[in-house]
Amino acid sequence: MVNRKYNIQKVFILLLVISFSTAFSEALVSDDPIGLEAEPAARDFVLGHVAAEQTAQGKPRLSNVTLAMIPTVYVFSPAGDMIYEGGGEVREKNYALLQAMPDSLKSLQPMPGRPNLKAMLDIVPIFKAHENEILKDRHYVVYAITLKTDHVTKTEQAVLGVRAKGKDSPIDTLVVRIVQRANERAGGGAVPLHYFPSKICVALLVFFLLRSLR
Repeated sequence: MVNRKYNIQKVFILLLVISFSTAFSEALVSDDPIGLEAEPAARDFVLGHVAAEQTAQGKPRLSNVTLAMIPTVYVFSPAGDMIYEGGGEVREKNYALLQAMPDSLKSLQPMPGRPNLKAMLDIVPIFKAHENEILKDRHYVVYAITLKTDHVTKTEQAVLGVRAKGKDSPIDTLVVRIVQRANERAGGGAVPLHYFPSKICVALLVFFLLRSLR
């Protein structure tokens, strides 16, 4: 009889521990959407973006972050897969997509060969610092890239509209405002918003230059 009573107590304690653990785990994953903004230097962001592209493609590749492509909007699924990519040439489509969220997310599918969310978070230090909570909350993520200006751009306004929906539409929103130096804006920067750092290309260029001097 004593053993039976003792066993019941053990089962009761075990159930309490399981319940507490479940509640604690749920508390760590908040339904509140995350909103972050960053202003990286053009050189730093483009170099990081090239690395993310190379990892996704498995080969050297040009960064698609160019002046012509900005503003760019990426959307990632709760699993961290890129499901939408829209550059400057489709900005009206970007606005429509953002304004119609979350309904506009239903038809989007993973895009093979594109950087995943983790790779894009790693580019920007403040995003990387919040990487765990962003990946664990398993929300959709809007990742918008614009140029820093003296005013709020239309793309930023659309992203802020998504953010304002809050818990009614738990979508994390990340905004990158690229900061250009004066020489980069004039076209004389060492790393403009279109950069290809392949060592192979550099080696080939040196080879042909030396060959032409013979």
